[in-house]
Amino acid sequence: MIVFAALQSEGLDPATVTEENLIAEIEKAVKDLNERQGFEPFLYLSGDSKCLPFFSTVDYAEIFCGEYSKQRNRVFPFQTLTVRGAVLASLLPGCNALVLNPRSSEEYVLSEADMKLLLEKWG
Repeated sequence: MIVFAALQSEGLDPATVTEENLIAEIEKAVKDLNERQGFEPFLYLSGDSKCLPFFSTVDYAEIFCGEYSKQRNRVFPFQTLTVRGAVLASLLPGCNALVLNPRSSEEYVLSEADMKLLLEKWG
């Protein structure tokens, strides 16, 4: 599974972004991720729900990044991590919904039964 680490940046304004400040932002994000001992997951709001996005492929993660950036009108240096199901289960307490491949044609919000099964297997 692919998840994102919590954003460490407010993102860049696409109207004023330059190649130099984009590269600097990416380098800063890479350094931050490499120096961390752990990570907090990226969550987004959908209505009143804190959603934890996770992805089955890099392509779906890229779709989300593009759509999220368009919605916020910012360029974000998303930090992607590949995790096992056990790690995904451990992230459940911090969110209200677990969403597979959000903002894509394959978006699926896990049901209570799905999350129960996830916790039984890896929780």
